[in-house]
Amino acid sequence: MVNENTRMYVPEENHQG
Repeated sequence: MVNENTRMYVPEENHQG
């Protein structure tokens, strides 16, 4: 549950930042 949410949250923030 947390693993899937973190996986999509980590790359998205890195791409925008």
